[in-house]
Amino acid sequence: KSDTKNMIFLSSFLGGCSTATASALLVGTANGVIFRSIDSGATWASHIVQRDTIRAFAVGKKFLIAATDKGIFRSTDDGITWMRTMTDVPQGKILACTIFHDVILLSVKTVGLFISSDQGQTWELANSKYPNDDCIAMAATATNIVMSKNTSVGNLILVKFNIAMSSLSDSTLAVNVAPNPASDFVSVACVLPESTDVTMTIFDIVGRQIAEPVRGRYTVGKQQFNWDASSVVAGLYFFRLKIGTSYQTGSIHIMK
Repeated sequence: KSDTKNMIFLSSFLGGCSTATASALLVGTANGVIFRSIDSGATWASHIVQRDTIRAFAVGKKFLIAATDKGIFRSTDDGITWMRTMTDVPQGKILACTIFHDVILLSVKTVGLFISSDQGQTWELANSKYPNDDCIAMAATATNIVMSKNTSVGNLILVKFNIAMSSLSDSTLAVNVAPNPASDFVSVACVLPESTDVTMTIFDIVGRQIAEPVRGRYTVGKQQFNWDASSVVAGLYFFRLKIGTSYQTGSIHIMK
């Protein structure tokens, strides 16, 4: 067992990567194998996804991503099984990957940054929204994306996106966004447990507030909050719905 674990971590060190979810350790190797352990590394199960180096993992609330230079793979069962996504991301060295509010961000060397809001099925080159540099590392929290690039003096923080959003960790309120993707009007619907003040704010991909379509007091029951997106360019946007003292956030993909 010790030799097997040493081989796994050596393979990872020589070109792969590793990460952890709430219940599993994951190691991606230089020959395209993902090892998974649910007992702190005592035993490992393996899954071959691609005869190519696993460059990066990204862990989201609903799914995981494993990125190779020849394809992007998604798991919805905590890394037990993996499925290759349909992707038009050009071949090139994957530098970094992260998931922010179910949106995947992928850095490809010399090409730029890509975003996907549908779990990797389709991708959009986002160089017009993000700095066009070789981003070698990315990390996401509930409110921020931090990126870094390699320079002659070491790693520098490149960008910190602060969308000033809070998670609704103390509430079970569910919202429904439709249509999403959308081309003009978007509705965010939910059921209010009581009469309360509601504000909906829209942010672009770099965290700038671009609209506040909803502000007022709403009664208990089902409510629908609308945003007219006909005047904005295609791309990824985020909404922050403030309901009383709680927040709900999400993403909206606008297509033209």
